[in-house]
Amino acid sequence: MNSKKTKEIVSFILLFTIVPLLLIPGLSFVINEKVAMVFDFFFAFAIGIILAYGIYELIFAIKTSKKTDFKEKNLSDEDKSRIAQPDSQNILLFAILAVLYLLPFLYIVSTFVLDFNTPINIKSIFLTMATVFIVANMIFVFFKELSSSEQLLITGISSLIFMFAISLVFITIYYSFAILFLVLITTSVSDMSAFFVGKKIGKRKIVPEISPNKTLEGFVGAFFISLLFAIVWYLIFIMPKYSNSYIGNKPALIKIIALILIVPVVAPIGDLFFSKVKREHNIKDFGKIIPGHGGMLDRVDSHIFTLSIAMIILLI
Repeated sequence: MNSKKTKEIVSFILLFTIVPLLLIPGLSFVINEKVAMVFDFFFAFAIGIILAYGIYELIFAIKTSKKTDFKEKNLSDEDKSRIAQPDSQNILLFAILAVLYLLPFLYIVSTFVLDFNTPINIKSIFLTMATVFIVANMIFVFFKELSSSEQLLITGISSLIFMFAISLVFITIYYSFAILFLVLITTSVSDMSAFFVGKKIGKRKIVPEISPNKTLEGFVGAFFISLLFAIVWYLIFIMPKYSNSYIGNKPALIKIIALILIVPVVAPIGDLFFSKVKREHNIKDFGKIIPGHGGMLDRVDSHIFTLSIAMIILLI
């Protein structure tokens, strides 16, 4: 089976597994409150796994890239296989970060799920991120094989993944899947539009040293296409709820407008950020868990930025 066919099949499977997972917390309250709480905890647990795996992928990719350049022709398949295995330091790094981030994640989310009428405090999230960042870097000083730049990169991106996980749970449960999908799908539309518009009419490269295929035409085209999509989504799935019963809490209209305008701008920045990280560390993909697509981080690079910004906007 060729890679294109594999990618299409996996995309189809993901569509019919991830979408229901996101819909369940938004709809479970129509059954009863206890069932809703069970679904919400299950959803939060699933996102916690994604948080932990994202941290693992990051550490594994950065540490592996340091050991060898896979383009070297003198490496045998056996050498590549041996190097690609997680060593004890990788596992220890992962264990430290996973514990440091998962504990506050579970505490914040469980408190929120038990009383979802109380919104998450954005100040407490940033305080948690800052605390974990400082503590992790203090611990990692004793890892001799970990350079200062790698240390800051791993802890910094782990903080972004933590923010992404919190945002995913918060927006889904406190507001609704309609708001969540506004951000998620608009981000995906932006990514796809930038690729197709850039491929069709793109001439002026934006940052060729980071991502040779990113063009100014693709960026501008993606902005307007994703902006148009976001407006249509709002008119069909969000605006009618204001005049009727609304699933979840009602965000102020000005915040919805801010989301519609800001998400198309932030999406390509998130993509470029992770492209820069991969290029600087000679990484093709962060992982291989999704056949034809790479790793989990490769699929949510833009979403990490857009969802985090969306939560900040909604909490302001």
